[in-house]
Amino acid sequence: MTKQPWLKALDQAGHQLILTLPHPQTTPFAKIITQLGQQQWTVVLVLIFGILLISRQQIPLCVFLIQNVLLGSLLNLGVKLIIQRPRPDLQQLVHQGGYSFPSGHSANSLMLYGTLLIITYYLTQSALTRKLTTILAVSLILLIGLSRIYLQVHYPSDVLGGWSSALGNLGLCYWLSARFYLPALPPAAPRDA
Repeated sequence: MTKQPWLKALDQAGHQLILTLPHPQTTPFAKIITQLGQQQWTVVLVLIFGILLISRQQIPLCVFLIQNVLLGSLLNLGVKLIIQRPRPDLQQLVHQGGYSFPSGHSANSLMLYGTLLIITYYLTQSALTRKLTTILAVSLILLIGLSRIYLQVHYPSDVLGGWSSALGNLGLCYWLSARFYLPALPPAAPRDA
């Protein structure tokens, strides 16, 4: 699958586009942003938010968080082991081993920040807070994925594959969780006071 001509063209065009960014200004920023999709960072955030949710008696939301991040990680690992796509043959700006497809950072960030976004919608009815949280979550997800291409450790199709699998996984997990144990999502307040 990863040897299709259209996929190679997409990956080459994506790398050429992203490499037009200036290295001296962009590389340090990309290295910081990419850390926000690391598995270690994900574990730390899940622990912090899990403890906060438990302290607020939000056990179903805590279960939702843990289940999504765990299932997302397992799905991503399984696909990597099946596809076994090598990393791009480019000069990596950070060291990264393992297989390339799908991007674990991209998938992790969408599962983690997407789940935290859904949890925010449960915990606040403020339309402004929901909008700001949505902008922050989507920005982080996009920047983390783009940083992986910029740092030359992933093909653009790896990032798209990570986002796609994680989005499907998040949607399915939310749908099943809402059917079985999550309460109804509260509507946004008509106006912020």
